[in-house]
Amino acid sequence: MNKMLGAALAGVILASAGLAVAQSTPPAQPTIPQSSADLKVLQELKAELAEMGATPQQDIPTMVRARQAMMQAMDNNLIVLERQGDKPDYLSVLVTGSDLSAMLTAQTFMFPPASNPADHPEIESVAKPEVWSDHENFLAQLVAVREMAEKMSNAASVDGMAKLTKDVRAACQACHVAYLKN
Repeated sequence: MNKMLGAALAGVILASAGLAVAQSTPPAQPTIPQSSADLKVLQELKAELAEMGATPQQDIPTMVRARQAMMQAMDNNLIVLERQGDKPDYLSVLVTGSDLSAMLTAQTFMFPPASNPADHPEIESVAKPEVWSDHENFLAQLVAVREMAEKMSNAASVDGMAKLTKDVRAACQACHVAYLKN
C-alpha cells in the first residue's frame, strides 16, 4: 500500500470510527493489517489509535450514517464490476479491489459497542443485534471479505477477475444474511 493511501486510510479509520485526535502534532501512521490471519492485529491497531490520543466521540448517529453510506458505496462498486461480465476492465478491478479493501478495513472500526441500536432506539439501523453479540465472528467475516478484495487489487491479469468479483459478492451476501435485517 502506498504512503498516500495509507495516510488517507488512517484518516478514514479515525473519522469513520468517530474518533478525534487530541494531539496538535500528527501521529505516526498505524500499520494497516494485510492479512486476516489475525483479528488480534485489528485490536492492536485500535489500541495504537487510543495511544495516539484518539478518544471516542458521542456522535453515534453520524457514525451509523457513515457506515451505511460506505456499505452502499461498496455495493455500487461491485455492481459496476458485475455489469462488465466475464471480462471486466483490468484497471477497474484493481482500483475497486483497493477501494473495497480500504473501506472494509474502515468498517471494522465502525461498529463499536456504543453504536448498538438497542442502546439508541432513535437510530435507524438495519444491523441485527448479532453484530454486537457475535462481534468477533462479524469482524472475522469483514476481514475475510477484505482479503478477497485485496486479491482483486493485486490480480496479475484479467483472468479470474470475474470470479473474484463473484466471490466478494457471495461473501458480502453471506455476511448480510447473518447480520442484516431483511
